[in-house]
Amino acid sequence: MDAQAPVSAQSNEPKPKPTRARKPKPTSNATGKRSLNLSISVETYERLSIHAMRMTGGNISDLVERLAVENLREFHLTRTSTRAPGDRE
Repeated sequence: MDAQAPVSAQSNEPKPKPTRARKPKPTSNATGKRSLNLSISVETYERLSIHAMRMTGGNISDLVERLAVENLREFHLTRTSTRAPGDRE
C-alpha cells in the first residue's frame, strides 16, 4: 500500500474565491416608478401613441399612468398570519 504524503499548508493550488452575498434588486428607480412591459397590437400602440400626444403632450407611459390614476380603484393587499376558522388550504 502507498502512504499518502501529508498535505502542506502552503500548497501552490489556488484557493477558491469566497461566495458573495447577492444584493437584492431594487424594486423601483430613483423617481419612485416601476417599469411595465405590455404586449399590445400594432394598431393599439398607434392609437395610444396618438392619444398620448394629443391628450397629454407626452408619451404612452404618461397616458397610461394618467388613465390608471383617474379610472382605477386603489387596492391595499395585506397578508394575515392566521387563517379564519372556515378557510381551507
